[in-house]
Amino acid sequence: MIDFFDVNLAIDSGVCSFAGRQKGKTNLFKLLVHELLKYGITVKVFDPSQAWTRNGPILDKITVRLDQQMDLLTEFSIVYDISRLTRPDQRTLVNSIIAEDYDKQANTPEKLRTPKFYVFEEAQLFASSQSVRWMEEVYKLVTVGANFKMSYGLISQRPASIDTECISRCSQIYIGNLWESNDLRKIRNYLNYSRVETYEVISHLPVGCFVKIENGKKKIISVPLFQGPDATELRSEKPSLVQTLKSLIRI
Repeated sequence: MIDFFDVNLAIDSGVCSFAGRQKGKTNLFKLLVHELLKYGITVKVFDPSQAWTRNGPILDKITVRLDQQMDLLTEFSIVYDISRLTRPDQRTLVNSIIAEDYDKQANTPEKLRTPKFYVFEEAQLFASSQSVRWMEEVYKLVTVGANFKMSYGLISQRPASIDTECISRCSQIYIGNLWESNDLRKIRNYLNYSRVETYEVISHLPVGCFVKIENGKKKIISVPLFQGPDATELRSEKPSLVQTLKSLIRI
């Protein structure tokens, strides 16, 4: 059980994890996905960077190639390693998989629907203000997917590139260490801090620490290291670290 994650909220809306390179955003999401799996939720990860091919909570993986002649649709949790595809082919594949799943989910009686959750690693490739409008199935997932027990997670080190509607529909937003001015300006809208406060807090967060925003309320969390799909206990960081961070932030 993770006390900083609400599974029901994740299915009713979406989840975002924003932080710089090697600052813990994907590790955080592996913990969240591990929790979703424990509740019997089907999770599909679209991974263009091979961040989920090792030490992840989902054991089933497919490396997708252009010459592949197989059905990529599954009814179980899976990681799609799409790192060997071009950017346009990645977007086409993601859009088509979600389209098929959406049609199946919409045509399944409500009582028989299994909740489905889609994780977009490097989310700026699929949910940017430029791409999400023409990636119609992804946009449909974002805007009306919750009606059919379909939700999504966004992982990115470039929140400034993510479509605002995709973020605004997320009830749980985790913001880690960021320092680029456009990204800080974008997340400031959700933090409700001054420009100086945003910089002082977010650019100084240690690796693995996040400001969590849930329904407008903020708190500092310290995320343990994901230890693999069989891990039963998650290490907690030293409480003193969280206390130090709380002195920097207005909760």
